Amino acid sequence: MDRPWSKYFNYLGEKKLREIIHQEQPDGIINVFPFGATPEIAQGFDIPTFTVLTDYALHARWFHPKTDKYYVATNELKSELLTKGFENEQIEVTEIPIRSAFYNVSTIHNSFIKQLDPFKKTVMIAAGAYGVLGEIEVMVKSLLSNSDCQIAIVCGRNHKMEKSLRETFEGINQVHIFGFVENIQELMAISSCLVTKAGGLTLSEALTLSLPVFIYKPFGGQENALYFVNKRIAMIAFNKSELEEQLISFLSDEKYTKEIKKRMIALRKKRAADNISKNILQTITTKILEPILV
Repeated sequence: MDRPWSKYFNYLGEKKLREIIHQEQPDGIINVFPFGATPEIAQGFDIPTFTVLTDYALHARWFHPKTDKYYVATNELKSELLTKGFENEQIEVTEIPIRSAFYNVSTIHNSFIKQLDPFKKTVMIAAGAYGVLGEIEVMVKSLLSNSDCQIAIVCGRNHKMEKSLRETFEGINQVHIFGFVENIQELMAISSCLVTKAGGLTLSEALTLSLPVFIYKPFGGQENALYFVNKRIAMIAFNKSELEEQLISFLSDEKYTKEIKKRMIALRKKRAADNISKNILQTITTKILEPILV
């Protein structure tokens, strides 16, 4: 049963959506968030709706019988939607759309080349996703004492964490601290592995770059994490000791690294955003022309 506050916010969302549709008069609506009322409202205006799943797992809140088309990341998700009663032609397997910058990343003309040691393996940590400063400091110190690697810590917009880490690791050449990184794809492209949470978008970016992933404490997106683990392209760690053990083992085994990258290359799909856009425009055009052609 929906809580009263949930119903209230749903009402506000529906009201705002109706206002936007009246104002903009769109030919189609693309839904990237599981807001259940969108297809129903759009159908009232005779507007097709397109849902882009930004996860590697299917949740009930994504389901809506009035959605015209689904774009999903995997064949497994398509099969699951088919079992829910959706038609084959309603579902396209495209991967999760990411920025085009991730498809043409240079490891030679790269703004991070001069900042990192090209002879050391690089562990990239998306620290801004965690916000627990003490854990990151302990993790970094342990990695430095047990492996010959360098560590790139991305704090995002967590300025307090960035300042503290800079002070803690000042003068240690193996540790590189970054705030918000606009061209994050360049840093990912020259990293050996990524420590992150289990967000569908970040995992899709890593897959595109064939960057092995270590998913730390994936409680909020465990289904995404499990998909990657089942495909043997990522590892899950639920505590610092487990993560450190996995990273140290990974960094010392070149053959294992190559195997993971090979599996990632086999799974990835190119240009999801372009393919989705073309399919949506084709569907909208067909719908507009239908009354003329009849």
